[in-house]
Amino acid sequence: MEEVGVYRESDGTAFPRRPVAVAIGMFDGVHIAHQALLRRLCELASACGAAPVVFTFSENPKRAQALSDEAERLELFSSLGVAGAYIADYGALRGLSCAEFARRYLRERLDCRAVAVGSDFRFGKDRAGDCETMRTLFPRTEVLPPVLLDGVKVSSTEIRRRLLCGDVEGAGKMLGRPYGFCLPVRRGRSLARELGFPTLNQIPPAGRVLPRYGVYETEVICGGGLYRGVTNVGVKPTVTSDGLPLLETHLLGYGGGERYGETVRVSFLRMLREERRFETVEALRAQMARDIRAVEAAKEERNAQENA
Repeated sequence: MEEVGVYRESDGTAFPRRPVAVAIGMFDGVHIAHQALLRRLCELASACGAAPVVFTFSENPKRAQALSDEAERLELFSSLGVAGAYIADYGALRGLSCAEFARRYLRERLDCRAVAVGSDFRFGKDRAGDCETMRTLFPRTEVLPPVLLDGVKVSSTEIRRRLLCGDVEGAGKMLGRPYGFCLPVRRGRSLARELGFPTLNQIPPAGRVLPRYGVYETEVICGGGLYRGVTNVGVKPTVTSDGLPLLETHLLGYGGGERYGETVRVSFLRMLREERRFETVEALRAQMARDIRAVEAAKEERNAQENA
């Protein structure tokens, strides 16, 4: 897989002068509708002898909590065949008219030959331009219709809503992969270890969507291995009161040592229960054991079905 060429407006780096086909948007999460648009972009680029490029932004124009970080988006762009990404400063272009945006960015900086956008695309000052406006500026503009999943339009907004409700399965279907975090392991207070269930502790980054506080079955990539995990998302109301959210993951079948400082990916598969405060630490210990047994039983059932 080739690395995506990245050109940041803030760095003042000139984009290589070559014909390009451009998809415009934040592409937060790079969900299945984004993926369909980017695949179509690559087809369009091939048809007109251009390189497929994403025109995106350094900050989310809608100021919404993010479903992905920039590194994850760039990796997904590359996996879909995109050749480059132009990362614009949204504050510098938000006041431009539609025609001025097209002239200054798409023609002068990118040598754009074709455009691919979603049906709800808006651009220009006060979001005055839409798909038809873009077609008047670039006749070779393709508009991808909405992508529906079980009758519901796939969108970053809908994915955020599902995550905040704890519906990580539904969110994962729209993303085309389980929602998750790739974060370093931090040293904790070893309370879970004292309870007999050692965990990997991770601090979620500010600005990212957290699933609803609760306990989840997860898939974990750690030390080159793939594990099932039980992950608590929340503030540990039984044993602490600092109010800071944390990801605490117990790995099933893990016999390795501590992973402090190592980057581990945790992906959410299904919600087991909501986070709640227990009256005693012993009650918490018993519930953690039940959570782990539930994940082990589900794993055994899946293995049996696969081997049937």
